Amino acid sequence: MPLSLRVTLGFLAAQALLLAAGVAGDTTLPAYLVVLAAPLLALAVTLWRARVETEPAVRWGWTCVAASLGIWSLGQAGNLWWEWGLGQHALPHRAILMLFQLWAVPLLLLLARPWREREPHTAFGLDVIQALAVSLAWFWLTWGSLAADSLPDAPGLSSQLWLIDAQNLYLGVGMAVCWSAAVSSAERTLFGAMSLHVGLYTLGAALNNHLTTRWPEAVTPAWSSLITLTFLPLVWLAWPGARPLPSPWPLPSRRWEFLVRSVSPMLLSGTLLLLSLRLIRLDYGWGVAGVLLAAGASAWRSTLAQVQHRLKSESLRRQRRKLARIAWTDALTGVPNRHHLKQVMARLRQPERRRHPPRDWTVMMVDVDHFKPLNDQRGHRYGDACLRQVAQALSGTLARPDDVLVRYGGEEFLALFPAASHRDAPGLAERLRSAVEALALQHPASPSGCVTVSVGWASHSEQTGELDLDTLIAQADLALYRAKCEGRNRVVGMA
Repeated sequence: MPLSLRVTLGFLAAQALLLAAGVAGDTTLPAYLVVLAAPLLALAVTLWRARVETEPAVRWGWTCVAASLGIWSLGQAGNLWWEWGLGQHALPHRAILMLFQLWAVPLLLLLARPWREREPHTAFGLDVIQALAVSLAWFWLTWGSLAADSLPDAPGLSSQLWLIDAQNLYLGVGMAVCWSAAVSSAERTLFGAMSLHVGLYTLGAALNNHLTTRWPEAVTPAWSSLITLTFLPLVWLAWPGARPLPSPWPLPSRRWEFLVRSVSPMLLSGTLLLLSLRLIRLDYGWGVAGVLLAAGASAWRSTLAQVQHRLKSESLRRQRRKLARIAWTDALTGVPNRHHLKQVMARLRQPERRRHPPRDWTVMMVDVDHFKPLNDQRGHRYGDACLRQVAQALSGTLARPDDVLVRYGGEEFLALFPAASHRDAPGLAERLRSAVEALALQHPASPSGCVTVSVGWASHSEQTGELDLDTLIAQADLALYRAKCEGRNRVVGMA
């Protein structure tokens, strides 16, 4: 039998013995101790679960649950001291009542924080302040009619109990909604356990409070201690390695998940605004302060969301540009590749450039002479180094912003010169050839003893019709073939 189940059954047995003993005599002290021991056990188990949890967001969630259980245990310890230690069974203590309201603060933070998303510390600080304000506003509404030395009247007490039920139901519904939007197994375990715990606690607290108010003589401390049963399922489900509670919902759609995660951060501001509007009737100043806090926090969070959205958009744009540079750049030589050529042509044909399109175009095909023998004799590392230096030399001859050099394939390069006519082409081609020759890179298989290139060029004028880049490249390639046939290390063109 798993240890978690044995602990749960042990508590159930102790509860049964307590109820049986309550028939024969006074069990006030044992009842208080059992009610205190149950949340302390749940606190220890949830802290253990938070320590072993691997997902940071879920670890944060279990920590919030543990903090809530710690506050509730302080309230129950205060009850033990006030009612059994001091014998004050008739008059409730305001500070103890406030602890039973503040136990909701960590749970509100659990519901309101956007999961798996990092937020600035200011946003977390605002959430903490709003969660405290929500709990205090609820306390004020619930116990506002309670005087320091007297009990509220029957109608006032009934209204208070229904407000307590509403708070617990609010938390239970919130946990269930988060459970329906949870994606990972760890998240579903957390919110499933909390949905069951808060749901049972809401039911148990409502029965205990309303029955105690209507039949105070019949509801003994032993029967009130049944509230411990609401903590035992949490102990069982939060135990590390325990099987999760089966979810009544399938895995959520991306739309529903994003909707819940987007609405969650606005939960506190909306709740605080509604409570503050009602609080205005009891205390105008504090009610207005709550409204202003809710409005200011909502505006600040909206501003933070806009800033984060802009930062993420800018980061995505930078990443896209970086990926585009990687995709359009030849890894060996560092010059653009042939895919970049299509982008250049599209940019040159954009609407804002159509008013003044280039009248002439010149394409040059450049090929390294005797490159295969160079690789065979000196090795591929030397050949790659030569290609890098050749690419840099060719790039250095480009004088205008729209001039483009791309590695076309292997040892071939393509140079595109918008607005260069057939009269400019020979000089530009000779500049390319001489730039490589000036490097004086050793080439044992070359007649000149150094690395050289052959250049073939072709030009197009708007007078001859619409530009067909593929045709122009084919003409330049044919001119390059003629340059190689005529002895290499030369320039041949086709106007």
